[in-house]
Amino acid sequence: MSSIPLNKYFTLQDYFSLPYKGNEEPRFELIDGIMMMSPSPSNKHQQIMLNLTRQLANFFDDKACQVFFEFDVKLFPRKATVYCPDLIVVCNSNQITEQYIDGPPNFIIEVGSPGTLHKDLTKKRTDYERAGVNEYWVVDGVYRVYTYLLNENNKYDEIIYEKQKEIPVKSFTGLTISFERLQKML
Repeated sequence: MSSIPLNKYFTLQDYFSLPYKGNEEPRFELIDGIMMMSPSPSNKHQQIMLNLTRQLANFFDDKACQVFFEFDVKLFPRKATVYCPDLIVVCNSNQITEQYIDGPPNFIIEVGSPGTLHKDLTKKRTDYERAGVNEYWVVDGVYRVYTYLLNENNKYDEIIYEKQKEIPVKSFTGLTISFERLQKML
């Protein structure tokens, strides 16, 4: 196992030169040049992600958009920030490289946990808005979902859903996410 000096400033080139590939090592994100490690997600987190992934993959099965999970996203051309969102929908195939998504995806979902919820609702929300991610959700368990949609001023409008059976994804006509099914699973 290789070691990484975590007490230094990392550039985009440093990050993409890491020896780690896929899920064989811990997950990292690069936030303003600082390397952040994320522990493996909990069982509940994984079950929520699996269910959401199925719903998104089924909807986009015969469409041009692609669904990714836990894949690096380089939001800005020169800013040393790379996020690894839980779920990502990209409709521009030119953004997809072998190693990362280059530029803002159309839709991002983060499944919040006690250790990440604050960052998901503040720093990531701000960066996703600045980058132009059209729609961003933070799923807080199976009962609360924070949704953000870019308005005509390129600012997020927030709607918080609590205990909803289904929530519409505003960026894609006809797509709703069923939380009723997820609540029955957990």
